[in-house]
Amino acid sequence: QQIMGSLVKNYFARQQNLSPDKIFHIVVAPCYDKKLEALREDFYTHLYNSQEVDCVLTSGEVFQMMEQRKISLKEINEVSFDTLFGGIEEELNRHDGRSDGYLEHIFK
Repeated sequence: QQIMGSLVKNYFARQQNLSPDKIFHIVVAPCYDKKLEALREDFYTHLYNSQEVDCVLTSGEVFQMMEQRKISLKEINEVSFDTLFGGIEEELNRHDGRSDGYLEHIFK
């Protein structure tokens, strides 16, 4: 999450001619530990008074919000997404959710 936060707040901000503090970066993660990770001082940019990740929601919290608003995934139309790095062909990879070996998984 922090690598993507750095890319969003630095690379993407420059592409869009924006200051990093003008971007609100939200991460959806499976566990609460990611909330604590996002608050670490070493992921804070004093120059822009900005965190690399501004908000972390767990997948459970997203599910609760959808339930509260009576949103069903079955009723949502499929849309295509823009990519941060246009022109790169993407493929879906499965990761079993363990922390160990994740970096190796990314580079395979």
